[in-house]
Amino acid sequence: MNDPIKRKNEKELWISFKKGDKEAITTIYENYYPRLYKYGIKLSLDPELTKDCIHEMFCSLWEKRADLCDVAYVNSYLHEYLRRSLYTQLKRKNTKEYSPAQSDFQTDLIFSFEEELIQNESLREDQKKLRVAMLKLTNRQRQILELKYYDGLDYEEIVKLTSLKYKSIRNIMHEAMKALKQSMAVIIFFLFN
Repeated sequence: MNDPIKRKNEKELWISFKKGDKEAITTIYENYYPRLYKYGIKLSLDPELTKDCIHEMFCSLWEKRADLCDVAYVNSYLHEYLRRSLYTQLKRKNTKEYSPAQSDFQTDLIFSFEEELIQNESLREDQKKLRVAMLKLTNRQRQILELKYYDGLDYEEIVKLTSLKYKSIRNIMHEAMKALKQSMAVIIFFLFN
């Protein structure tokens, strides 16, 4: 789903659906039902419950369409919605066939393609935050960090390359890591507050 054109079409389809376009909800249903069903079966081990949850999910989405937020990744949104819906239904059902421990175990083991995409997107965001934090370091701190972590040099090799003393390099590294942690904490604080 990294294709920007496909994502743009997804967004436009979602917006049309929110405005009450029945063709849009039908298209979303037809495009995502097979993947949702396959994902739901892995989580619930119950084909009928999965079908019911998907049907109820789309009915609920249609009823609440005007109040829904804009969604950048429709596929991920639907999968997360279904996962929560199945969890709620299975918890409510609480039958002998369903063991919460078993389901939680399966959920942990099953990494769908969509979940992998979400993790990759999260990793890219973290890398972007790290680049911003790195720009706040001094040139010397950045140089030492790059030599250590990007080039994979040990401290003795960095001493030879920079003509700095071992203790100075350790101190610079310590100060750089401390600054990065503070910068990253500030970035994370502003993102979630």
